[in-house]
Amino acid sequence: MKAYDLRLEIPARSFINHQILQTPTLQPALDAAAGELFATALYRDQGLIAGEYPLFNQAHVVSLLYCLIVVPKEILGLNADDELFRTMDAQSAFAQFRIHASPSPKPETVSYSLIHAWRNSVSHALFEIDPRMNFRFWTERNPKWDFSVARDNLMKFLSQYGALLANAALRARALSSESLEE
Repeated sequence: MKAYDLRLEIPARSFINHQILQTPTLQPALDAAAGELFATALYRDQGLIAGEYPLFNQAHVVSLLYCLIVVPKEILGLNADDELFRTMDAQSAFAQFRIHASPSPKPETVSYSLIHAWRNSVSHALFEIDPRMNFRFWTERNPKWDFSVARDNLMKFLSQYGALLANAALRARALSSESLEE
């Protein structure tokens, strides 16, 4: 019997962690923890201020994207006709993204194609982030993509579709657990 693969939980747990960190009632405790950390010798003279340190920062976003975009693509091998992509296409998930260059995918596979390009961009660090946390992503190999998203639109996307991306991995986990029981 094959052992259960904990990688299947990474997208969901990453999204759950993100949601927890965004919980307003937790903010005072997080600020206190940051204050304790910033008082240590390692951070004392770095100009970091508890209460002003944004948890939704570039490191958090890129880590979340890695867990929600790269990991599922690598371990799930979802097809273009997967429920995830059909739902995203039906809801125009990427409507708030500015697509500067694309290989003109078939209309029914826009989300699949863009997620694949996004995976390549994130996993190869082919992105830039401006001081206002607006992101630009691109690919260097064919099919070549170049797209950007403003910070607020990325936050909306992650709120709306992070759960869908995480649930794709949870579906695979459920199927994996069922096969272990057989």
